[in-house]
Amino acid sequence: EACHKKTFNMLSVSVTFGACIAVAAIFFIVQGTDPPPGGFHPILPNDTHLQPAVNFAAANVNKMCNCAFCQTLVEVSNSSEKVVSGALYQFTMTMQESDKCKVTQCTEKVSPTECPPTDGRKPYTCDALVLSTPWVDPPLRLFNLTCNEPSF
Repeated sequence: EACHKKTFNMLSVSVTFGACIAVAAIFFIVQGTDPPPGGFHPILPNDTHLQPAVNFAAANVNKMCNCAFCQTLVEVSNSSEKVVSGALYQFTMTMQESDKCKVTQCTEKVSPTECPPTDGRKPYTCDALVLSTPWVDPPLRLFNLTCNEPSF
């Protein structure tokens, strides 16, 4: 019977600890506070701090592309940020060819307004990881850029 009590007590401690963690998580969500440091946390795709990293990654797609026409940015999704010495941004870009602009026009900035996607062209995705350190030159570093199509 003593073994049963020990097991029950350990189970009780585990359940109590789990409940405390759940309450703390709900508290953070309800309070709208930042998540604890150390990991990636979701951010909105239109976050103003994310936009320079997205433009930088999209421009790099065009720099690495052996294309005649601009690969324009259609959408940003799955965006997250990790605070380090600077900010590490992880996101997915949906890209599509634009026959309105030559690729050389999109190696610094990719504007879907100036270079709209071509109807009938298949969109593709690129996953990017960009470090932003505004006080360092260059302020943006590309750590990963993986596109599923076309091949670069």
